[in-house]
Amino acid sequence: MSQLNLDFVLIDESVVMNGFRVLMSGAQLGNFLQNPIMLFMHNRAGGLEPVADNVMLAIGKWYDIRIEGNKLLAKPDFDDDDEFAQKIQRKVEKGYYNAASIWLDPIDISEDPNLMLPGQIGPTVTKWGVLEASIVDVPNCRNALAIRNSLGKKIQLTANEVNNDIIQLLRNLKFKHMNKVLVKLGLTEQATETEISQRIDELLASQQRLQKVENENQQLKAEVLKLKQEKEKQRIDALIDAAIKDKKIRESDRDKYAKLAAVDFETTRELIDSLQPAQLLSEQFKNYSQNSQKLSRFAQKSGRELYLSGELEQLKSIDFGLFMEKYKEAFGVEYVEK
Repeated sequence: MSQLNLDFVLIDESVVMNGFRVLMSGAQLGNFLQNPIMLFMHNRAGGLEPVADNVMLAIGKWYDIRIEGNKLLAKPDFDDDDEFAQKIQRKVEKGYYNAASIWLDPIDISEDPNLMLPGQIGPTVTKWGVLEASIVDVPNCRNALAIRNSLGKKIQLTANEVNNDIIQLLRNLKFKHMNKVLVKLGLTEQATETEISQRIDELLASQQRLQKVENENQQLKAEVLKLKQEKEKQRIDALIDAAIKDKKIRESDRDKYAKLAAVDFETTRELIDSLQPAQLLSEQFKNYSQNSQKLSRFAQKSGRELYLSGELEQLKSIDFGLFMEKYKEAFGVEYVEK
C-alpha cells in the first residue's frame, strides 16, 4: 500500500460548473465508507468511453474520509502492485494531479432561494451519497464531476460547459419523491404542477367546508345542550313549586331539593310524594278544638245512639280508646280490626 498523507477535497458546498451545489449536512457516506473505491477520471468497466484495461481498474482506495466545515476530505491509498496506479501516484506527489472528484448520487433537492449562492442556476442537493471518488486533472469541484442519472449510469460533467440535462435530472428528483404524495392526492405521476395546484386548492376548500360544518355541529350541540338544561330546570322548578304549594316542603328548602333533583329527579319526586303536607299551628289548634267538642258530645251519648247516628265511625278516627268502649256498649262484644 502507498498511503499518502495528503488531503484531497472530494467536493465542497461551492457551485459546481453545472450550476448546482451540495450541502455537507445532507451527506450519507455509509456505502462509500464501506467501499471507498478510487478511480482515475471516473473511468471504470461499463463507463462512458472504452479505455485501456488498466485504466478501468481501481487505482486504490481512500482513507481518513471525513467532513470538515463545508468540505468532504479524504486521503489516497494507491495500489503499489498496479503500475498504472503508481504512475498516477508519482504525478500526485510531483503536483501534476492535485484534484479529486466524486461520482455524486443525489437523493433529494431543494430550490429554496435562501439556499442559493451567487452564480447558482440549479437546485441545491440536500441529500446525497458517493458512489466513488477519482483523481482528476481539473481541480476542486469545478471539474469533471460525475453524477448518476435515472438509469444508474454515469453522466460526465465537464468543466467547460453547463449541462442543462443535469439540472433537469436533479429537479426530477423532486417529483420522484412526490409519487406517494401524488397517489394520496388521487393523481398520477404525470400530473402537471397546475393539476397538483388545483387538487391542493380543492382539498383546502374541502377542508374549509368540513371545518365550517364541524363548527356548525359544535354550535348546534351547544344549543341542544342548553335547551336540555333549560328543560330540565323547568321540570325541577315545577316539581319544587308544586311541593311548596302543597306545603310538603318550605321555600327555604328549595335549593336543597333542586340539587337533589338535578342528581336524581325520579328519586327526589318519590321522596316529595311521600311527604305529608305541613299544617299551620292555627289549623292544628282549630282541628284540636273541633275534635274536643265532638268528643265531649260523643262521650255523653250511648254506643247505640252513636251507631244509629253514624257518629261511631267518626269517633274511631278521633279517639280510638273511647270508640272501643262505645262499640262494646253498642254491640256487647270487643271491636276486632278487620
